[in-house]
Amino acid sequence: MNQLKREGHLQNAIALDAHQYELNISEPPALLEPGDLLKVSGKLKNISGRDWDIFIDDKETIKIGIQVYEENKPGRQEFRRSLCVDKFVDGATIEFECVIDTKPLKQGKIRLVFDVVAEGHYWFEDKGAKPETITVQILPRTAGNLIKIGNQLKREGKLIEAIANYRHALELNPNLSWLYYNLGDALEKQGNINQATTNYYHAINLNPHSFWLHYRLMEMLYSQGKYYAALGYYKTIMKLPQFKNNFYKNKSKKLLIKLLHKYKVINNDVINFLQENGFDPDQYVTIDNEKWDKLKDSLSVNNQQIDLSQHERKIFSQNGEDGVIKKIFEVIKTTNKYYVEFGVENANECNTRNLRENCGWSGLLMDGGYENKEIGLYQEFITAENINELFKKYKVPQELDLLSIDIDYNDFYIWKSLDEIYQPRVVIIEYNASHLPTEDKVVKYDPNAVWDSTNYFGASIRALYNLGKLKGYSLIYANNQGVNLFFVKSSILSQIEPYFKDTNNIFLIYNSPKYGSDISGGHRKDDKNREYITSEEILLT
Repeated sequence: MNQLKREGHLQNAIALDAHQYELNISEPPALLEPGDLLKVSGKLKNISGRDWDIFIDDKETIKIGIQVYEENKPGRQEFRRSLCVDKFVDGATIEFECVIDTKPLKQGKIRLVFDVVAEGHYWFEDKGAKPETITVQILPRTAGNLIKIGNQLKREGKLIEAIANYRHALELNPNLSWLYYNLGDALEKQGNINQATTNYYHAINLNPHSFWLHYRLMEMLYSQGKYYAALGYYKTIMKLPQFKNNFYKNKSKKLLIKLLHKYKVINNDVINFLQENGFDPDQYVTIDNEKWDKLKDSLSVNNQQIDLSQHERKIFSQNGEDGVIKKIFEVIKTTNKYYVEFGVENANECNTRNLRENCGWSGLLMDGGYENKEIGLYQEFITAENINELFKKYKVPQELDLLSIDIDYNDFYIWKSLDEIYQPRVVIIEYNASHLPTEDKVVKYDPNAVWDSTNYFGASIRALYNLGKLKGYSLIYANNQGVNLFFVKSSILSQIEPYFKDTNNIFLIYNSPKYGSDISGGHRKDDKNREYITSEEILLT
C-alpha cells in the first residue's frame, strides 16, 4: 500500500507496505428495484504491522471509497465512508456499512469497486492495492428478472437464495413452466425431493409437450430408485414430437438402458413395453434382473394380450369408443345388453348409439338439456344426491352390461355415489388428462356446477383409478385422445384367459389430451385458479 508522513500532505513516493490491509465486502442483494437503497457492509483489517494515523491536522485523510460504474454509461460516481476512528491500531478490524441511493442510477448492471482512499490524493489501487468488486442488478422486480437472478445464484451454489427468488417469481407469475422446473432443480440439489417432484409435475402440467421436462423428471425418478414410475414416463416421452429426432431418441434410449439395468424385477409390463416399441429385451435387461429367464420362456403367452388401441373405431361415438366397446364385450361377453349413459346431449354422437341401432342393445339415456323418449332419452340434471333415485325411477336393472358417465364436471362423485346394488360390468368415464398419472386431483363437488370450457373439470386418471379399485374395478384402457377411461369388474377379468394390455398400469395407460383450445393440449387454463382435492380425502368420507 502507501505510506503517510505527517508533513501536512501525503507523499506519493513513499513505500506501499506501510498501509497493508485486508478488505472484505459482504454479498449484496441479488436484485434491486429502481429507487431502492443499496446497503453493503464490509470489514477492513490493518495487517501492516503498525498503527495508522487517520487524521493529519484536523482532516480525515484515510477513508473507504466506493466507485460506481453503470452499464453502458461512461464515467463513474464516487462515494466515501468514514472509518470513524482517530487511529487504526495494528491488527484491528473496522466494520462499516455503505448506503447508496439508486434513484439516480439507470436500470441494469452496476459495478461497485471498494478501496481505501488517501483523501484528496489517490486511491490505494493506484499504488498497487487490489480493490474488492461486486456487481448488482437494478431491474424491475418481474418474474423474468427474478428467474435470471435465481439461475445465477443456483449456478453459484447459493440454493437458499435461488429458491427464494424462484418463489417470489411464482407470486408474480405462476404460469411459467420453466420457472417450476428451475425451482424443482434447486430443491432437488438441496435434497428436498418431494417438493422438487411436485414442481417438476407442475412444469409438465403447464408444458406437457416438452421433451426436456419429461426427461428431467424421468432422470430424477431413476436417481430415486423409482424405476417403474420412470418407465411410465418413457412411454410419454416416446409420444412427444421431439422423439422423432434422433438426438432426443438416442438420449432417451441411453437412460432407458440404465433404467432397466437397475430394474431388478422384470415383469410382463416391462417386456411388453420393450417389444411393442421395437426394443430387443436381451439388449435392455441383464442376467441380474430377477425372473428374466422365466419370463423369456413365457413370452409366447404374450400373444393372448389384447391391445385395445388397435380396436378404436368411430361409428357414432366421438373418439373411437364404438370399436373398443365391441372388442371388450367380444372378450367378456354380454349378459342382458342393457346400458345406461348420461351426458349424451341429443344422443347423435354417444357411446351407446351403435349398440342400440346395430347390436340389439337397449337402455336408459339422460341429459340435462335434451329429451327424446323414442330412443329412451330423458331430460334429467344428474347429481350425486339423485343418481340412485333416477336409477330407481327408470327401473335400471341391478346388473347391467355398461355404464357410461360423461357430464363434464362431477363425474367422479356420480360414480362414487352410485349404490353398490347396481353392478355395471363395464364403466366408461371421462377423465381430465390435463393432470398426469402421478397427480391425484378431483374438482370440489358442487351439485349445480357445469363445465365452463376450462381445464377445471372431472378427475385425474389416478383419482378415478383409486375410485374404481375401491368399487372392485380394474382399469384396462384410455382412448388415444385422452378423453375416456374404461373399467371392467375385476372379478370378470380373473375368469377370462386373454388379458388386456397394461391393465391397472396408469402410467402406461394414460394418454395426454389431444383436444381443446390450449396450445399445449386440453382446454384453456382455469383463470380462477380453483383448488382440487384428492380422491383419498373424498374416499375417506
